Amino acid sequence: FSQRDQMIKYGKEFYHRIVLHPKVMDFSYFVTSGLYFHYHIEYQGLQHFVALKCDFFKDFIKVFYSNLRVSEAGFLYSDVNKTKIRIKPSD
Repeated sequence: FSQRDQMIKYGKEFYHRIVLHPKVMDFSYFVTSGLYFHYHIEYQGLQHFVALKCDFFKDFIKVFYSNLRVSEAGFLYSDVNKTKIRIKPSD
């Protein structure tokens, strides 16, 4: 943590929280389901993103949300492992 208060907040509010495993969309299910939701995902070009299976790090997720701040302009700011993260509203 870059600041002591971040460490204290993490310990009190985030350390014991459970992080759920990411949901991954199975497009083969939609072939026989009669549902057409997957066409909307494909039209937006998101099929690879929502079907992505990869490793994730629960502690980094907790630290990201523990340190998360929102600026008056709507930017999201956090830092994880001394790496500053800034997300613009247009991202």
